[in-house]
Amino acid sequence: MERISFNVAGETVVGHLFLPNCVGERDALPGLAFDHRNFGESSGGIRQHEEPQKKLDDLAAMVAVPISTPDRQRPTRPGGKASGSEPMPMSSG
Repeated sequence: MERISFNVAGETVVGHLFLPNCVGERDALPGLAFDHRNFGESSGGIRQHEEPQKKLDDLAAMVAVPISTPDRQRPTRPGGKASGSEPMPMSSG
């Protein structure tokens, strides 16, 4: 697990990157769990405040985070899980 952060509209979104354990595990994809802005380790003005559009913007920014793994020649995109919902497979790799 690796802590990562990325910028969304001038605020910092913080997450944890999970990479497959075994090199050569072709079907295993990286995943990224993150705190939306205003929650957890991420920044935001009003703590614990739900802002649906910001959550969508955070998800769009998360999908744009390139992830490289030792056994892949090109970066892939992480899958994600939003708090309280089903996992969202977003890999293009």
